[in-house]
Amino acid sequence: MGLIKRESFYSSIASYTGVVIGYINVVLLFPYYFKPEQFGLTRVLLALAYILAQFANLGAFNVILKFFPFYKSNRNQHSSFLIISFLVPLLGFIAVSAIVYVFRDFILTAYQKDSELINDHFFLVFPLTFFILYMRLLESVSNTYFKTIFPIVIREVIIRLLTLIAIILYHIDILTFNEFLIVFIGIYGAAVVFLIIYLIRIGALKIKIVWEGFPESSYREMANYGFYALLGGAAVTVVANIDVVMVSFMVNLKDTAIYSVAFLIATVIQLPQRSISQIAIPVLSEAWKNNDLKKIEEIYRKSSINLILIGNLLFALVWINVDSLFTYLPEIYSGGKIVVLFILVSKLFDMYTGVNGEIIRLSRYYRFDLVSMVVLVLLVIGTNYIFIPIYGIAGAAFATALSVMIYNLVKLLFIWVKYKMQPFSLDSLKAFAAFGFSIGFGIMIPEIESHLADIFMRSLISAGLYLIIVVYFNLSPDLMHLLVKLKIKK
Repeated sequence: MGLIKRESFYSSIASYTGVVIGYINVVLLFPYYFKPEQFGLTRVLLALAYILAQFANLGAFNVILKFFPFYKSNRNQHSSFLIISFLVPLLGFIAVSAIVYVFRDFILTAYQKDSELINDHFFLVFPLTFFILYMRLLESVSNTYFKTIFPIVIREVIIRLLTLIAIILYHIDILTFNEFLIVFIGIYGAAVVFLIIYLIRIGALKIKIVWEGFPESSYREMANYGFYALLGGAAVTVVANIDVVMVSFMVNLKDTAIYSVAFLIATVIQLPQRSISQIAIPVLSEAWKNNDLKKIEEIYRKSSINLILIGNLLFALVWINVDSLFTYLPEIYSGGKIVVLFILVSKLFDMYTGVNGEIIRLSRYYRFDLVSMVVLVLLVIGTNYIFIPIYGIAGAAFATALSVMIYNLVKLLFIWVKYKMQPFSLDSLKAFAAFGFSIGFGIMIPEIESHLADIFMRSLISAGLYLIIVVYFNLSPDLMHLLVKLKIKK
């Protein structure tokens, strides 16, 4: 097994393990062991910390990935590069923290409904931001040595596992809520320590108090690249977290908790998209290098039909069981069902459009991806500002769905105008018809008294019907190829 395949295999195992633990924490434990306001506070602190860390890094995450490989073999330049890479984000952290501190009264005024809880714990966002900032910086250094597994295990598994333990300690009254928050943030500090020890052991952190500079052109190139990386990364991070922040100060922390649980339930359908994206990127990169537009269009359509088929199935399984799923949560969280629907729709539409973002990002029009992301940020903030006061958390979910759909329609149109490519075919329509038939049939199945049995039977019948239609009409050549291989092996 090659290095990339081996790293991808073990990284996928770690990621999916982390998803399972994350679901246990966010969907099962937090809602039952904490008041919604307390749970909502943890979501807001994390969302704010990730946004602030993204601005504070000043593009260093990506600069390390791109430029450190050129200097790490020279011990003096290796040390100089790391000093710059760690000091520049520190200055960024100080600047961002100072801005937040100066405007703290304005920020806290927005949280009038939960002012006491926010006021008492707002300053915890600073150490959390610092730990997340340097955790990601150290991850970038590790990745330049092709050591991707350990950082993923730390981020996806260890942090969530330690959080699970902290939740249990709080539940059995070993920790008070204030102590839990300190431990919760300390877990991210521990992650930084683990990464430092690991990088020292593999010889990646070799810092000497000796300075060897770089050519002036290198500084300019790194600064220019860092600027674009900062804008792009900030756009992605803001889009991923701004709805939680805006719900928290435009509604309240209780609804923030409800929104967070519902959002996580819905996002499960998009997990396979990450794997397909990772597989497609190197192939697309090679195709662009060879100007092989036919290959690019083939990948575009294949990614779309496969994601349509997977997304349809997962959407159906979540939505036909949504009532049973919410019976396992406290009654107050049932208000999140409409959020699940809107987020499911947004994620499914994103999957329908295949790897359109990757195609643009790897093309000569890569700057359009940055521009479109900035527009998406403004769109998300604007629509949330309009719809949250009217519809609450349902408005936030609708704003996210509307923004994502417009964003993907713009990318679809851009690729069509520039390259006359679009990802859909007759099979796409057939897949959508199969989806409608299976989800409709699944909803009409009589309810079984046992919720667990109801989920099992409803899922089995709906998924079985859907897969029969997909196989019968041969909607996915890749799936049929896999079935033929399995049949031959048998």
